[in-house]
Amino acid sequence: GILLLAEIQCQPASQFVKVSYTLHPSIDEGVKGLTDLVAGTSGTTGTCGPSAPEFIDGLHLAKSGETLVISGDFVENPEGLKDLRTKRMDRFWGDWYFEHALRTAAKLK
Repeated sequence: GILLLAEIQCQPASQFVKVSYTLHPSIDEGVKGLTDLVAGTSGTTGTCGPSAPEFIDGLHLAKSGETLVISGDFVENPEGLKDLRTKRMDRFWGDWYFEHALRTAAKLK
C-alpha cells in the first residue's frame, strides 16, 4: 500500500553513539539477531524498549553471505569511555559509514 499519513515522535539525540558490532554467518542468523535486539531479548540495555538499544542497523554482505548487526545507545558524555576509539562520520573527506562497517566486519572474522 501507499503511506498517506504518518505521525512520528521526535526524540532528542546526543552527539555520540556507543556502538557494538556483531557478525552473523548467515542472513537468517542476522535477522534473528536484529529481531532479538528489537524485542529487547539480546541482553543489551537502552531506552527504546525493555532493553532494546536506541540505534539498530543491519548490513547483509552479499559476497560472504554474512550479516553485520550494529546496535548502539546515545552517550551524552564520552569521558567514561576513554578506552574506546571515537570515529567521526560527519566529514566529507572521511570514511563512509558502509566502508567503515566493511572494515569492521573483516576485523570480526
